[in-house]
Amino acid sequence: MNRTELLQKIRTMQFEQIYRRWKNKELREADAAEILNMSERTFRRYVVRYENEGTEGLLYKRIERSSPRRASVEEVETVERLYQERYMGRNVVHFYEAYTQLHRGRRSCNWVKNCLHRAGLVAPSRRRGPHRQLRERKPRAGMMLHQDAGTHQWVLGKVWDLVVTMDDATGELSAEVNKAKADNSFVNKPDIIARAGVLSARTLGDGNTQAAGAGRRRGHGTGPDTAMTGVFRRGSGVQR
Repeated sequence: MNRTELLQKIRTMQFEQIYRRWKNKELREADAAEILNMSERTFRRYVVRYENEGTEGLLYKRIERSSPRRASVEEVETVERLYQERYMGRNVVHFYEAYTQLHRGRRSCNWVKNCLHRAGLVAPSRRRGPHRQLRERKPRAGMMLHQDAGTHQWVLGKVWDLVVTMDDATGELSAEVNKAKADNSFVNKPDIIARAGVLSARTLGDGNTQAAGAGRRRGHGTGPDTAMTGVFRRGSGVQR
């Protein structure tokens, strides 16, 4: 017995119980309909069916009826045979394009994919993980700072970098126009170094993580729009 048949049997038993209480004048028609989560008119229709046909009149006939849009066994076998004989090894998307354009198939891509999966002709793809996983913020201010810079002609004839710094723990923002290179903006901010400690590492916008003072690889994060993340080490014995 599947889940649908089980629920239908439970509904039938519940209706019989409420019907007997209603017949014995223990419940009003409105109360009986409310318990069964239906309108009074529907309850009266179910009563007529139950009295004329018994429990058979309470069954949902549409469950036993197959859908007129359901594919025949011959159609399923034709799709499987077509893939085996002419398109074996291709992915579902490429096969579906040929199925609709060259062979005039009318089924959906999901239907074709499920057919191939059930036949074992195509292995289901592994479920992808989340694109980005939520990371907890740092527990203390100054432990991690994020920076991003954008080059613009802020003053006529002068192209400078606008550097924005955000504290990971508090979300505090600060911005300044940096006349030097944007990748040296942490070094040129003694207030951050004095407040947070020694810069132990930084992460460039391309995901390249470097230790403080390490040389940069050629072609990685050399532009003014490079975003950086600085990780500061507290209690390192540096005079502040």
